[in-house]
Amino acid sequence: MSIGKLVPDSVAKFIDSDRGEAVRPGEMGELCIKSNGLLTSYYLNPEASEKAFDEDGFFKTGDVGKMLVQK
Repeated sequence: MSIGKLVPDSVAKFIDSDRGEAVRPGEMGELCIKSNGLLTSYYLNPEASEKAFDEDGFFKTGDVGKMLVQK
């Protein structure tokens, strides 16, 4: 399965959920997204926001996958 290409002004990364660090292309990890059209926090819920976003503002989707390297 593929999610296709990112919409303009969006950035995605895959992280190791246990360590919170980015994984290399081709390695499995949790999909994290950052975009101008995406929420930046949960309204009046700082605890949920802290769990759902990393320190760089990426939303942790909970989905697991890997980024393929295009040749």
